[in-house]
Amino acid sequence: MLIDTHTHAVSPDELRYPRRPFALANGAWWDLRDCSFEQLDATIGQTTVDHAVVVQAAGAYGSTNDYLIDCLRRDDQRYLGIGIINPVSDQRDPSSVDVDPIDQLAVLAAAKNVGGIRLFHIPTPAESWLDSAPGSRLIDAAVDRGLAITVCCQSHDLPALAMQLRRRPDVMFTLDHCGFPDFSGGAPFPHAQALWDLAMFDNVAVKFTPTCARMSIEHDPPAAMLEHLVATFGAHRVMWGSDWPQHRELHPAFDPTELRFRTYDEMVAEIVSWTDRLPANDRDLVLGETANRLLFQR
Repeated sequence: MLIDTHTHAVSPDELRYPRRPFALANGAWWDLRDCSFEQLDATIGQTTVDHAVVVQAAGAYGSTNDYLIDCLRRDDQRYLGIGIINPVSDQRDPSSVDVDPIDQLAVLAAAKNVGGIRLFHIPTPAESWLDSAPGSRLIDAAVDRGLAITVCCQSHDLPALAMQLRRRPDVMFTLDHCGFPDFSGGAPFPHAQALWDLAMFDNVAVKFTPTCARMSIEHDPPAAMLEHLVATFGAHRVMWGSDWPQHRELHPAFDPTELRFRTYDEMVAEIVSWTDRLPANDRDLVLGETANRLLFQR
C-alpha cells in the first residue's frame, strides 16, 4: 500500500477561487505549473499510489477552504482532505478576519472526504496561539466533530505542540514535515533535539517529506534520516508525503540542453527507495499502513 500524505492543489480559476495571499518563504509555487486537482488526480492515476491526502495550500488560500472542499466532492474516496482553520483573527491571513472558526469547523466536518484540520502556525504569529486558549478550543471542537488534527509549525514551536500533546493524550496529532528540524550533523542528528523530545508522547505521528530531506547542510542521505526517525518514533508513527507539486527536482540524468524535472512517479520511486534500509514490516507501515490507520480508517 502506498499513501502520499502530503499533496496540494490550487485552481487556475482565480475568479471562482480568489487567491488569499499569505506570504511564505517558498513563494508562489502555484504560478509555475499546473497545480489543479485535476492534474493531481491525473498524475496519481498513472502511478501505483493508492491514496493521497490533499492538504489546504495556505500560501494560496489561507484558511479559505472552498477549493479543497469542491475538489473532494468529486472524489471516490481515493483522497482525504485536510483544511486550515485559523483560531484567531490574523491580519496576515485576510481569510481569517471576521470569520468564526467554529462555523468553519462545521463546514469542514460536513464536507465529503474532508477528514481533518491543519493548525498552520507558520510564520510564528506575533501572539502564538498553538499553546494558548484559542488553539485549545479549536482542537477540542475539531475532535468533537470527528476531525483529525495536523500541525504545521517550525522546530522552535515544538514545545508549544508538546503542551497540547500533554493536554490531550487521547488525541493523535500529526506533525507536517517533522516540524522543519535541523537534520545536520549526521545521526543521531543532535540539532533536531526538539523533534526527538516529542517521541516520548504516544499521541504524535510525523510526516517525512522531501522538505525534511533538505534539512541537512551536510547532505546526509534521506534514508539515514528516515531510519533514525523510525528508530525513535516507531514505524507505526511515521508516514511519507511528496509535497506535490512544490518539489520538482532535476532528474540526475538530465540532458543539459533540455532541463528535465523528475516526474511524480520518479519522485515517489525515490522516496520509496529511502525506506530500503528498514525491515519489511516497518517499510510497509511507513509507506502506507500507518497513514491508512491514522487518517483513512479512523
